[in-house]
Amino acid sequence: MTSTPLITPVASLNDKPKQAVKGESLWADAWKRLRRNKAAVLGLIIILLNIGAAVFAPIIAPRDYDKQVLADHDAVPLWLTSVFPNMIPKGQPNGYVTISSDYALGADNLGRDILTRLLWGARVSLLVAFIGPLVSIVVGVLVGLTAGYAGGAIDNFLMRIVDIMYAFPTLLLIILFMTFFRTSFAVPTPGTFAYSLGQFDNLTGGMLFIFVGIGLTSWMGMARLVRGQVLAVREKEFVLAAGALGASTRKIVFQHILPNIMGPLIVAETLTIPQYISYEAFLSFIGLGVNPPTPSWGSMIADGSRTFLSSPHQVFFPALALSILVFAFNFLGDGLRDALDPRMRGVD
Repeated sequence: MTSTPLITPVASLNDKPKQAVKGESLWADAWKRLRRNKAAVLGLIIILLNIGAAVFAPIIAPRDYDKQVLADHDAVPLWLTSVFPNMIPKGQPNGYVTISSDYALGADNLGRDILTRLLWGARVSLLVAFIGPLVSIVVGVLVGLTAGYAGGAIDNFLMRIVDIMYAFPTLLLIILFMTFFRTSFAVPTPGTFAYSLGQFDNLTGGMLFIFVGIGLTSWMGMARLVRGQVLAVREKEFVLAAGALGASTRKIVFQHILPNIMGPLIVAETLTIPQYISYEAFLSFIGLGVNPPTPSWGSMIADGSRTFLSSPHQVFFPALALSILVFAFNFLGDGLRDALDPRMRGVD
């Protein structure tokens, strides 16, 4: 009897060994979805351009921001008279505008270059845009984590402080703080702490007290948000498991709870940045912002509003720059909100 030989199937040449599917983190997936959002990418590009202009302002600015040429006050390039037809060049009937090609965007009522002051003014707005959220995150996160995780009397005490702060309108509270700082530290005794603060504020062009005023009022909303997020997460299985394994309170809070609530916090602060920029612009507009001649978009709008009918370009350009930056942060915040939403994960 002849035995039938066993036939071993030969693997096809086209068959390739299967590779393990590599997982993708939430942050990598969020970045991929953020890049698909054209409005968010446009906002990010505008913000980066503003940062570059602010950082390199001393190099790319055509003049010093405080240089005055009184003979060129309210001067404009010729193309601006086409944009604003009411600005009639000298030499024409009823003409009053000095035409000068030395100023790309014109000069203000003191003969200072508007383009230069716009570039330097971006520094103030961007510093407020980053200092405000930094103070909000540091103070608000600590207060919210403590209140949400400790609970009980500590939670009630901290939240009542937040409620008291919320009883005052935020902008009114900032104005009160700024008025107090500017009057209390105006002529202090040399050698005192108040004198040192006043001198440092003068060296920063008046920005120190703006940061303090906005920082003192920016953390309440973050504290409430963090507390709510902690209350929702602290009873999750991974937190209870970490406690059962003997992890310390500090480790549970900062290594298990905080990383899992960072997404909503980043989105919330990004969406709040335009509010900080608007606060600074309003403070500079009413005279409680930066000290002259330090340029700020708000102070430029305030100065230009006095000659708005005859020289509208002095208001138009800083207002346009302010609006574009605010819209850029809004676009980026909306994109981050969609990108960091866990329910959107894996959705194109």
